[in-house]
Amino acid sequence: MKLEACKTGTPVVYFIYSGGPGFRGIVRDEPFQLGHGAWVVHLHQMEPAYCNGEKSSVTAALVRDLQLDDSQGENKAQLRHLVFTLLSYAPDSGMPDYVIEYGKKETYYEPGDELAPFFSEAFLYSLMGKEEARTILAMVNSVIKAAGIDPRDPELVKELNASHLERIAAHEKIIQRRSEITQRRLNTTKNKTKKS
Repeated sequence: MKLEACKTGTPVVYFIYSGGPGFRGIVRDEPFQLGHGAWVVHLHQMEPAYCNGEKSSVTAALVRDLQLDDSQGENKAQLRHLVFTLLSYAPDSGMPDYVIEYGKKETYYEPGDELAPFFSEAFLYSLMGKEEARTILAMVNSVIKAAGIDPRDPELVKELNASHLERIAAHEKIIQRRSEITQRRLNTTKNKTKKS
């Protein structure tokens, strides 16, 4: 690890020896130089695998034996993917008929809502009513924000909209294909009837 990157609070992986296992920890303070010229740093909040039930700090870790711990970036990307998956989820079968009927009765339903993602006003209003749906959506958004992701992030919203449009296009293809199959069967039936 470069000396200038080794700052207080930086998450790092500490390798006790070359080729050995790495242990995660946090840089506790600024690096300092030993008499023979080596730069070392104090680490704390070491992961349990290093601690082995004893100390959770390293008094003098050589800076050259450290690597920046980018697992937090990986975790953030995984979390974002999970949030996208959650917010874009829609039942394969679409909105059940009884939900559509309730939505029509309460004037929440609009044509096309049956393809809406589950965690959306379009779906949940028809499923449980406006107030309950708003409560659920507020709780989902609170959990997403607590995970450090903004549910209204423009890039995320753009991806969710694209996913919804793909679902609509796929649904239209299925409807068209079913229509073609039905028409072919009707034509086949008519031809058989004429021959008889």
